[in-house]
Amino acid sequence: MRSRLHALAGAVALIALVQPATLVAAPEETPAAEETKPVKAEPKPEEAAAKPEDAAAKPEMTPEEAAKKAAEACEDGKVMDAEKKECVEATPETEKKTLWENGRNFANAGQYERAIRTLELAEMTGDARVLSYLGFSHRKLGHLLVAMGYYEAAVAADPDYVKVREYMGEGFIQMGNIEAARGQLAEIGKRCGTGCAEYALLAQAIGTAETARN
Repeated sequence: MRSRLHALAGAVALIALVQPATLVAAPEETPAAEETKPVKAEPKPEEAAAKPEDAAAKPEMTPEEAAKKAAEACEDGKVMDAEKKECVEATPETEKKTLWENGRNFANAGQYERAIRTLELAEMTGDARVLSYLGFSHRKLGHLLVAMGYYEAAVAADPDYVKVREYMGEGFIQMGNIEAARGQLAEIGKRCGTGCAEYALLAQAIGTAETARN
């Protein structure tokens, strides 16, 4: 009996000595890799909102350039309707204001025949502005006597309309009548003084004509 106990104790001791060596160590848990979040790239200075370049300001168009641009907006036989913002047929039924504005633009753009056709459609025979631009367009085409007739009608319709007096003065210069031109210059001076544009333009034209004559 005792020998069996000794044998059993020896077996237990042997197992105790062998067991630690046979145990397989469990693999250590490696810490989970941290989740990497995408990093938003900061905008580069040049990628930021583009700043407008300090470009030199474009000069404003002259009245002649503006008139030419407006005149070229529509093909011949049509006029620009400012309210509809489209080209419409030029007929006697077209609004008078539209015909007048387009006729003026045609005249200032050097399209004199087109200006005459458009202004005549307006049938505004008592309007000094229309009569004035009809005279202006005819004078530029060399129809001097016809032009002077329109100028006289315009002055009769509105004696204070200095633009037509300036045009009439230029007509007198073309006819060689400097004294009559000076008469219109004086009338302009009475109405708007010697500092207004019409006075300056006619005074310059008279001076140029006198220099050329001498």
